[in-house]
Amino acid sequence: TDISDWLVADNVGRTITASVRVASAAHDPANAGCVGFPKLEYKDGSDTLIRFAETGAGKFTGDGTEKAWQEITVTDTIQAGDVGAGHVLRFVVVEICSAGGAVMFDAWSVVINPPV
Repeated sequence: TDISDWLVADNVGRTITASVRVASAAHDPANAGCVGFPKLEYKDGSDTLIRFAETGAGKFTGDGTEKAWQEITVTDTIQAGDVGAGHVLRFVVVEICSAGGAVMFDAWSVVINPPV
């Protein structure tokens, strides 16, 4: 999801919080080695990645069993280098599941604090 209209000079120093609900279903549980998490990507006008922010240790981790919905959040602060003509901020959900199974995502949100 592209939320680039927040990348303006007036917003440098403001906090962005992005969250998504993550689960693993009984019919196709995420196996050990599967992870799911939200990520914020900052790109310049040429679509080159400037930097990113992700959840770190707070990632959803599969273990081969059904897991109930849980909310995972990433928080980041807009920096001066993130702002520029054509710069893009994207909210991305990442699933890395080389061991089989699936991670499910639902009910995402992205907010800027304090609100615009």
